[in-house]
Amino acid sequence: MIPDPAARAAFIAAQPRVPFAFLEAPCVGSSAWALLPSAYLQLSRVYAEDADAAEARGWPVCRLHIHHLAMASDPAAVASWLAELERLAFS
Repeated sequence: MIPDPAARAAFIAAQPRVPFAFLEAPCVGSSAWALLPSAYLQLSRVYAEDADAAEARGWPVCRLHIHHLAMASDPAAVASWLAELERLAFS
């Protein structure tokens, strides 16, 4: 999903090594987060339910339907959409 060999190597090298148990641990959220302006950028159809939940909360949502590593393979496009979502969330 990251066609440029140098970018792919840099991405792989930057990934943290964590125990598998870390990935199984539940993520406990804080109700304080619900008070902050938020938005959701869906990069893959896999995350449609999360995007639906964000819309139900009234957040601005953008559904790109590309792939979940787009921030590494097309960072300029992802950054552009994030900037637009930030504008919408804080307007």
